[in-house]
Amino acid sequence: MNANCELLNFINKNSVMGRDSVDHIIPLVEDSSFRELLEGMHEDYTRISIASEALLAAKGENPDGVSAIARTMSGAMIDFSTIGDRSSAKFASMLLEGTKRGLSELEEKLRIYSGSRQEYLNLAESFKQMLASNQQSLESYL
Repeated sequence: MNANCELLNFINKNSVMGRDSVDHIIPLVEDSSFRELLEGMHEDYTRISIASEALLAAKGENPDGVSAIARTMSGAMIDFSTIGDRSSAKFASMLLEGTKRGLSELEEKLRIYSGSRQEYLNLAESFKQMLASNQQSLESYL
């Protein structure tokens, strides 16, 4: 697989995992303002995943996707970690951890794949800005 596809697959996997995590948490949230934030994050993750899928399709490629095991483990981890604390602060802390990790990994990928097509780099930068904005928003709930 070439560097362009690797970058797009990274973006796709991370946006899908972010969206899935948010989807798992939304029904558990009682705070309406926090729920609204999560619903906006869901829309942003969906927009990024659709864009990455479209760019892969334009290259004749399918996204690698997220394994069923990874999705199940993520949901189980959320459930286990919030058994005794389902506060917005707890959910924000969990999402913030993933957001920071995703942002760090994306910055590394941007360095590695700096020679990729500008269209793909633009999507990566858009994803990076979205993650940074999410980070700032989530920190306000700690």
